[in-house]
Amino acid sequence: MRATAFLTPALTTIKRITMEIFVDFGLIELLAALGVAALSRVVYSRKILGIIFLIISVLAPVVLLIIVKIPQQRFLAAVCLATALVNAAVVAAVMQNGEVPKLKLPQKARSRKPGQALNPEAASKSASQH
Repeated sequence: MRATAFLTPALTTIKRITMEIFVDFGLIELLAALGVAALSRVVYSRKILGIIFLIISVLAPVVLLIIVKIPQQRFLAAVCLATALVNAAVVAAVMQNGEVPKLKLPQKARSRKPGQALNPEAASKSASQH
C-alpha cells in the first residue's frame, strides 16, 4: 500500500503562494514620480500651458463639490479644493518670476567643531567686513 492512500484530501491540497512579478522595492514608482516632476517642470515653464493646468487643477475639485451627494465625499472634495487653491497660488507666484526653480535637497551635514560657524567662508567674509 502506498502512503498517499491514507492522506485526506485536505492534506493533499497544495496552496499557491503568489508573489509580485517585479520585485523592485518601489524603484518603478520612484522613477514614475521623478518623471511626473520633470513633466511638471516643463509644463509650468510655459505660461499658457501652466495657466491651463492651474485652471484645470482648481476646476476639478469644484466639479467634484457640485456632483457629489454623500457628505463625506463633499468634505473630501472641499479638502482637495483647499489644497488645489494653495498649490495654484504658489505655482502662479513662481510662474510670475518666469523661471521654475529646481528643488534642491539639503546636503549631508558636515561635522564641525563646537563654536565653529556653519559656513566658515561666510563667517570669515563677515568678520573681515567689520
